[in-house]
Amino acid sequence: MDKPVLIGFSDVAPHLIKMQKEILPLHQGMQVYLSTLNPIVYFRWGKHTTNRELAKIHIPPVGKTYTICFNPVLDSVGIPAEVLMSFLWHEYVHIYKPPFKEGDRWINHYPEFHEVERRDPNYYFSNRWIRENL
Repeated sequence: MDKPVLIGFSDVAPHLIKMQKEILPLHQGMQVYLSTLNPIVYFRWGKHTTNRELAKIHIPPVGKTYTICFNPVLDSVGIPAEVLMSFLWHEYVHIYKPPFKEGDRWINHYPEFHEVERRDPNYYFSNRWIRENL
């Protein structure tokens, strides 16, 4: 089985640094939580472009090592940096507002999750760009 190519830190670092400086302070609770948890986050490219998921985070049952997997369709110079930052923000919100089990179903996106997600200043731009271009 082929291993996915890891996204180089230099590819993601500028967006992550910008997100940490500009977006995380917009939600103080999330910033404090992440600094307390101090998660280890890896990034990688997925293998398939047919899946409708453009990014996904693998949340460990125990521990603090997470992997954010990006759909290869995002590996393009035409993707605005704001869109990549929105994907990062969305996946980091999953760390702050993790899924929970309700009966037999896992609930990934719920009102409190969406409330934090919408604090991304690129939220509306990114969603419109994704609808129009992907």
